[in-house]
Amino acid sequence: IDRSALATERPGGRTQMRSALLQIVNAACAATSLRLLLALPAASIASHGSQSHLPSTALTPAFTPSLLRRSIPGHEAAMPSAMTQRRRCVRMNVLTDLWGGYLSSLDAQPLLTKCLTSGVILPAADIAAQLIEKRGDPSAPRGIDFTRTSRWLAAGFLLHAPWNHYWYNFLDARVPPPTEPLSGINFLRLALDQFLQAPVFTALFFAVLQLLEGANTQGVRDKLSRDWWSTMKTNWVVWLPASFINLAFVPTALKLLYVNVVFYFWSIFLSIVANRDVEPQKQT
Repeated sequence: IDRSALATERPGGRTQMRSALLQIVNAACAATSLRLLLALPAASIASHGSQSHLPSTALTPAFTPSLLRRSIPGHEAAMPSAMTQRRRCVRMNVLTDLWGGYLSSLDAQPLLTKCLTSGVILPAADIAAQLIEKRGDPSAPRGIDFTRTSRWLAAGFLLHAPWNHYWYNFLDARVPPPTEPLSGINFLRLALDQFLQAPVFTALFFAVLQLLEGANTQGVRDKLSRDWWSTMKTNWVVWLPASFINLAFVPTALKLLYVNVVFYFWSIFLSIVANRDVEPQKQT
């Protein structure tokens, strides 16, 4: 056995294994985000009818595939085994317990819980963006730039979560959400959120990321003059409908979680677009 050959292959194998694990983690984050994105409106609708925040009533569907199978002749052959049903029940119980624990944490420590949530989702989005960038560019250096990821962690924990926490509390206190989702009050809330809050936050978010990268005041100004307006136009395409759902249907305590779920995919898009814009400037 050629030990020198094995020695040269090990680092590459470890890098591939690390990359595969990161892809699995981000796939899990994306799947969890989609589940939460679909579950939040249902949870909010349930909360309008009851003050209880028990997830078992908010997330349990009234019509299940098993009811459909029972109406079809010969459904017994297609029914899952008892072991499969037991595993599904266990998974649902685990998800229900996690959801209930998250809601309890929001009640006990709302700001800290939201900061920790943003501190996980934003770095995960940045890692996913880096993996996508490297897949499309064979010449890109291998591995994850964890320094860049740490900047997203800091921005999520210290800026994104506190800003949105206090903003939504302020908005709901000054312009309380109406009972009718299509009320004119909700369109006023949407206008305040997207045409007052969003431009300020986007500029501040860019500035903080630039400062964390070590840029000076002029570098921050250049970044804003180059990317702020184009980012805002794309922001309104994505966030106007997303924010309307958030403001009209999602309870105040869960608004930032909804924003984080959408922001996970939005951050991936932003990171990829930002890197495509920067590359030509480096070559000139």
